[in-house]
Amino acid sequence: MPRITNGVRTGKVWEGWLSRNEASDLLGCSMNTLMNWQRQGLLHPVIGMQPGSSREIWLYDPHELARMPKKRAAPLGPGELESRAFEMFDRGRTVRAVVVALRITADEAWAIRERWIDAGQEETALGTATTAATAANDVEDGVMVEPTRVAVPA
Repeated sequence: MPRITNGVRTGKVWEGWLSRNEASDLLGCSMNTLMNWQRQGLLHPVIGMQPGSSREIWLYDPHELARMPKKRAAPLGPGELESRAFEMFDRGRTVRAVVVALRITADEAWAIRERWIDAGQEETALGTATTAATAANDVEDGVMVEPTRVAVPA
């Protein structure tokens, strides 16, 4: 495996080469996938030393990466995207966490959060209204009955 001893990306030969992180982001695959391709002989990275450090990093040739398949999954549909965001908000995640995980804009995340809040308030209003109305009717002949939901004007 070739090694660069004079620092990363300082010579013209290594200029434009990508780190393992950058390469995996570019191709939309994991770093493990890059390492598997390397073991299979599909990629031939070089090991570079960071200037002023003893830390080694792997550098990938952009021309070699251009020949590799892009693994990026199909974008999520609007319903799937919103349901994933709702689940994340239910678990207490921040808008920032939703933006990073789902790769959406902050404005989209805030709009989805507003819809999530509205949906939660509607469920809460329905839940409190039906609990009082159906508390006496929850058991019929010793069998638990699902309460009937009633629309409550907001």
